[in-house]
Amino acid sequence: MVYIKIHLYGGSKVVAMCDENLIGKVFTEDELKLDLDKHKAFYMGESIEDIEQIRAMVSGAESINAVGEEAVKILSELGFDTENMIRIEKIPHIIVVHI
Repeated sequence: MVYIKIHLYGGSKVVAMCDENLIGKVFTEDELKLDLDKHKAFYMGESIEDIEQIRAMVSGAESINAVGEEAVKILSELGFDTENMIRIEKIPHIIVVHI
């Protein structure tokens, strides 16, 4: 399952997605750092596994920030391009800008 949280900024919808098991952890590689402890409030929303519910939540988002194997896999299954994903200590991370 993944956590999904919707953020509204000045009329823009930003969706944060993160594999449940990654919350509270910190990953660093070279100069890159993925701090899912300090930023857990950004990611910790609803715990969801139903892909249709996730599809509805990401619909109309200006951007989607996804962390973890499951979160990125779901985005791919929903038809989002995940080729530009990076890995930090083997943990996938992608920001999809939806225009």
